[in-house]
Amino acid sequence: MPSGGVGIVASLPCYLEDNVDRQRGHGVYDASIRALQRLNALGYGDTLPLDLVYNPPLGPCPPLPPPQAPLAEAYKSFLAETFGIRFHRLLALANLPVGRTRHYLERQGSDRRYLQYLAAHFNPATVPGLMCGDHLSVDYRGQLYDCDFNQMEDLPLRSPLGQPLTLADCLAAHSLDLATTVQTAAHCFGCTAGSGSSCGGALT
Repeated sequence: MPSGGVGIVASLPCYLEDNVDRQRGHGVYDASIRALQRLNALGYGDTLPLDLVYNPPLGPCPPLPPPQAPLAEAYKSFLAETFGIRFHRLLALANLPVGRTRHYLERQGSDRRYLQYLAAHFNPATVPGLMCGDHLSVDYRGQLYDCDFNQMEDLPLRSPLGQPLTLADCLAAHSLDLATTVQTAAHCFGCTAGSGSSCGGALT
């Protein structure tokens, strides 16, 4: 990355207009395409990192993402040929049952079924690459979390004595190793199902 450069990760849940507008609302696809073209004009997708994120469409029981590599090729081919858009990586992420997704599933009465679906597709090969193993999330108060999903669910990083940890605690100790365990909950199955999900996309 060039000195002082900032990479961008942008959500584009499909490369086809109908699918995006059905998932995000009428006109979102056109606005997204214009935004990506403007980013290309500024050097993103060339000298500056530009990654796109795919999520499966929501439904009573959303599917897991398809294999990331062939999906990325389909995205790149279609967007380049149709709109001249360039980007670096496609990150295929599962829909984790947190935040608005969880509320949607609860309204559909399918939250328990989706958790069972994720658990049934647990893939142990994803565990070594999980982002909670070597990443931390920090909120505006300095509170630490194992990942951004735990942050959304208000599950803070904790010391062996069970105390929530902050950035100030780590700075005072001159160490990030104040926690010995990762805080887990049912939504963690979303990162370990199928090919897995992380801030870098699929894990296997």
